[in-house]
Amino acid sequence: MAKRSKQSKKNRIECDYYNCHRTEGLSKCRFCNKYFCSEHLEPRKVGTAIYEFRKLSDYVESEEHRKNGGHPCFAYTNYLYDLKKDEDKKFDEALNRLSAKPMPESRKPGYNEESSGLSIPVRLNTDKKSSNKLVSLLLSPFVFVYDLILKIMDYLIIKPLTWLFEEFGTFIVNLTESFAYFTTALWSFVKILLAIGALYFLITWLADSQIIDSVSKSLNSSLFIISSLGGKSCSATLNSGECWENNQPWYCNDGNLTERPDICGCPSYLRFYNNTCILKYNCSDGTLDPDCSKNQPYQCIKGKLIENPELCGCPEDYLIDNVTKTCKKIERCEDGTIYGQCSMNKPLFCSNGLLIENASTCGCSTDLVQSGDTCVSRYETNPIVTSGTYVVRGQKGTVQFVAYGGLNDYLAIQSRYVTCGSSGCSEEETLRKSIDKQINDGLQNRYLSGLIEQIKNKTANKDNQARIAISYVQHIPYDWGAYETGIIDQRYPYEVIYDNKGVCMEKARLLAFLLIGLGYNVSMIEFDNHEAVGIKCPIQYSYMDTGYCFIESTAPSIITDSNGEYVGVGKLSSPNYIIPLSGGSSFYSVEEEYNDARLYHSILQQSESSGGYLDGYSYVQWQSLVTKYDIQIS
Repeated sequence: MAKRSKQSKKNRIECDYYNCHRTEGLSKCRFCNKYFCSEHLEPRKVGTAIYEFRKLSDYVESEEHRKNGGHPCFAYTNYLYDLKKDEDKKFDEALNRLSAKPMPESRKPGYNEESSGLSIPVRLNTDKKSSNKLVSLLLSPFVFVYDLILKIMDYLIIKPLTWLFEEFGTFIVNLTESFAYFTTALWSFVKILLAIGALYFLITWLADSQIIDSVSKSLNSSLFIISSLGGKSCSATLNSGECWENNQPWYCNDGNLTERPDICGCPSYLRFYNNTCILKYNCSDGTLDPDCSKNQPYQCIKGKLIENPELCGCPEDYLIDNVTKTCKKIERCEDGTIYGQCSMNKPLFCSNGLLIENASTCGCSTDLVQSGDTCVSRYETNPIVTSGTYVVRGQKGTVQFVAYGGLNDYLAIQSRYVTCGSSGCSEEETLRKSIDKQINDGLQNRYLSGLIEQIKNKTANKDNQARIAISYVQHIPYDWGAYETGIIDQRYPYEVIYDNKGVCMEKARLLAFLLIGLGYNVSMIEFDNHEAVGIKCPIQYSYMDTGYCFIESTAPSIITDSNGEYVGVGKLSSPNYIIPLSGGSSFYSVEEEYNDARLYHSILQQSESSGGYLDGYSYVQWQSLVTKYDIQIS
């Protein structure tokens, strides 16, 4: 069999560097006798790249370590160590010869290095041939196993750890160099900031102090001193009462130079202020020092705008905060009232954004009076609850109404009479205007509208609403005191309800007001010493064919019944006037009352003709009518 060439055997070997599997162009390291590619052939010292950089050799070794390529070689490391050991030995011997002192034990030949704690792993040279072939044959299995273990450790432990140490060393070196550069740059930057800060505070201090002003005035005054040293006096160069040209504000006063900026003005770089010249500072908005800016509350101080509301005031809708001495926006309630102040709409008070009633602080507006912390209309004081009775077809009901003493007092002092001017007016016209004045008072009508609505709510039948109103007024007590004294106040309708009494005229006008409010066509029927109400109805049921049905208001009675007798009047004669008051609806269902009134008077005539006696049937009819209309029997 042909022998394989040496080259072919080599080509089967891989590069011995960790994780490098090249098989081409391999060469053997002359120190460790392993094969490497051209990139990893160069031997390198084994160890980490941590140096103190205290001597040149540290930098050289650091740069050597950072080079790419090569392989960590223990044999090369041993070689370098032995070389260094020999150099140190020679160096020590030379020193000993110079110093004539014996060599230390650590430097003598045969010194055990292992006892010093330094342990350098040395790979066994398995390539040396033994002269004793028998021994070599016996040891070959052990050598093979030993080489195998070394290779396994080399690939699994030593090479990975070597690579890890190299990368960590590179990281430490880069970090050290970068940190050194970074701290140097940072310190330079800090020094620059400190210098800028010191310069800023110096400029600020000079601007805020009076040093610049003092220097300016001193330079200005030196002009006069220099002139005097030249042998010139004020009287020699200027006439008394003249300004020193181009050297404001100097003024010659009886041979003496004095500062008079009010007469001579100030230099261009100064301004006149409070009878002196000061440096001219312009703020960003054009305001001169120390004037107040148009943009309140800022004041120009040495070229800076500074808040000074106590001197410059605050802008519109702002005020000075007494604590912080700054401008604070005025807080207002929704109607524009400032916090803690009374609103224009009394008695409202602005309390932390809320409008609350506070009549004790803010008072009340016109026509209102205080009631605790609230305001009520002066017409709504002293309220009372009135309760009136009505009967419709024998069914009783009540109407409750809140009446106010305030409005009653107001109406009590209103005039009951009208004037017709110089031309005068007829009795009928005077009467019509007087009635109109009483039943069409706007304030009274506003408060009585609630009574009308309450009557409407009793029933949806319009004619029954009229029956309720008529019976309600008829049940208001008659004012016998006024009748007996003859003092008739001609109460307004509202006063009749509040006082719960009235004479025929007063009650009739209240009833007319209610029927008009219910939408009926109403008139007043005027007699001598009596007044009744007329409501539009079918002509056949009307009073004396007037088209108005007669309604008596002094006491409960049947609609259309005009045959009663009245105290001090007797039976009614023909009316003097029928005065229409309004348009409106007609009382169409009055036929029921018309027939009942005729039957009632027929029974009364039967009773008179029989000496006050009635048969059973008539009595029952009479009793039914009395109950149906709640007629009062004396």
